[in-house]
This record gives sequence, C-alpha cells and structure tokens, in this order.
Amino acid sequence: TGTFDIVLSAPDTQVAGTVRVTVGAAPAARIERVSGHEPIQSGEVSRQLTNPFVIRVVDADNNPVRNVQVQFSILHSPTGAAGQSLLVQEVQPAATVNATTDNNGQLSARMTLGSKAGAYSIRAVLAAVASQSLPGNDTRQAFFSATATEPARRAPARIEQTPGTPVPTGKPGDTITPPLSVTITDADGNPVPGVP
Repeated sequence: TGTFDIVLSAPDTQVAGTVRVTVGAAPAARIERVSGHEPIQSGEVSRQLTNPFVIRVVDADNNPVRNVQVQFSILHSPTGAAGQSLLVQEVQPAATVNATTDNNGQLSARMTLGSKAGAYSIRAVLAAVASQSLPGNDTRQAFFSATATEPARRAPARIEQTPGTPVPTGKPGDTITPPLSVTITDADGNPVPGVP
C-alpha cells in the first residue's frame, strides 16, 4: 500500500510523463492478535489490567487495513460480577465498544476486571459481521482471556445484618435474643473473613 510515481516513456521519442498512483489495502480479511494475549493476563478484581489487548486488521495479502470498524466485547464473566468494562479510544467504557483501526490497522482495548474472581473472555470482531454467529476458528474475530484474583487481604467496607437472620429485640441493658448476626463485606460486596 502507498503512493507511487510511475514514469512512462515511448521508445525512440522524447515523449515521457509521470503518473502518480495510490494503492490501498484490499478489504479487511482477518483480525490478528498483536499483544495482550500471551501470557494470559491476571489482576485483582475491579482493577484495570496492566496491558491492553491489541489487534491488527489485515487484508488477504497481509497488508494493514485502516478505518475498519471493530467491536470489542466481554463474552463471559464470573456469575455475579459487576463493573467489568472495556476502554477503546477514550469511548465511554462499556462491555461492548465499537471503534476504528488506525493507520497501521491496529486497535487496542484496556480492560477493567469485574468485582468477582474468575475467568473473563473478550472478543474482537469485524463490526460488519459482529451480529452473525461465527464459528470459533473464523479469522474475522480474535479472542483474549483474563483472570481476576482476590487480593491477599480485602479491606472491610460495610457491616450489615446477615440476610435471613431474625431481628433481635430487647430493652437497654438486656441480653438480646437471638444473638445479632452480621456480615462484613468489602466495597464490592464480597464477604471479608477474619475481622475481629
């Protein structure tokens, strides 16, 4: 791809000329993973991963294709997870984001993991075929994985009566019955064990 000058001349004459030709890439044929996929990234719940997921869109001759709409989406997350999102080209973070490739045919997405530990899977797909049911080996899409882990010690954030336990009654100075049962959770609602 690029712009080229072609010099034309007629043999045995002084006739000559130059033609400028711009050759562009053919239509997008496949998505390649550039970085962010090996090794599988991991990080603490509700935190942004260190490295972005980077893809490149190329044509059938392996030339990068610019200005192609690509959709990044979170396909799978642990049950009950909340807050997981992708940030692409400063578009509002969301679970699904569309954006266009740059002059090198590349596009990157930064992921913030959700509130639950476990496996997350992400897909980048040509937006033109995003609504189609594609087989897993279709080269118009690429997949990434990430793992969210619990921090070594989560900070307590809330104390609440344990759901489903009876409300104790009594007068000031009385021993209440039944005993009060509480649950201590972090900012994401995960129980925090071992709090004195």
